[in-house]
Amino acid sequence: MGTTRSLGRDLTTEEWESFEFRFRFVPEHGVQIPLLDASLYSPPEGKVGIPIALFEAGLRFPTTNLFNLIVREYGFSMRELTPIAINKIVCFELLCRALYKSPLFSGFIMKTKTLPTFPSYFSMGTTRSLGRDLTTEEWESFEFRFRFVPEHGVQIPLLDASLYSPPEGKVGIPIALFEAGLRFPATNLFNLIVREYGFSMRELTPIAINKIVCFELLCRAYI
Repeated sequence: MGTTRSLGRDLTTEEWESFEFRFRFVPEHGVQIPLLDASLYSPPEGKVGIPIALFEAGLRFPTTNLFNLIVREYGFSMRELTPIAINKIVCFELLCRALYKSPLFSGFIMKTKTLPTFPSYFSMGTTRSLGRDLTTEEWESFEFRFRFVPEHGVQIPLLDASLYSPPEGKVGIPIALFEAGLRFPATNLFNLIVREYGFSMRELTPIAINKIVCFELLCRAYI
């Protein structure tokens, strides 16, 4: 936001109408599209570079008090925020309002409490090559955070294993999908969306998972 116009171009009428409708932009925001040789993260003076993906994930201006508090408490800069982080904040606020509760920082911290994390793993099956069993600490974390049960046969891939070329009887799933809200067994809506769009597990992204989960939670909160 600002008035400096170097390194950026004004939006066309069609672009502006789309941005205004989708992201509630107003002329005072001074939105521009970076030129091809410009860096989003080295904006000209008076501007802030923000990926469009953050607005697609739910970022809006002016930001809410909770959003400002989270950014200030964690010391985030705009370039450090990710779509999944934005979507989690937005989803938390929407759920609080749907339940007629005030969205409090302490509540957000409890909902997103960080425990030990691991990069990825194989799930579902009995074949044990290319993967190792979880340690007691890892299992307790996975069981608490993602509701895993022994029947899921969860393993951590070995260093030389590929998540997307799992051994027979296994399915490779990034841990980020569970951190975004994926759970087993999947819901009827989730299964329907995956089937209708023809998604494979490797095509799903954390933001897609989080949007489905948020939609279902909001529907249940209002019913």
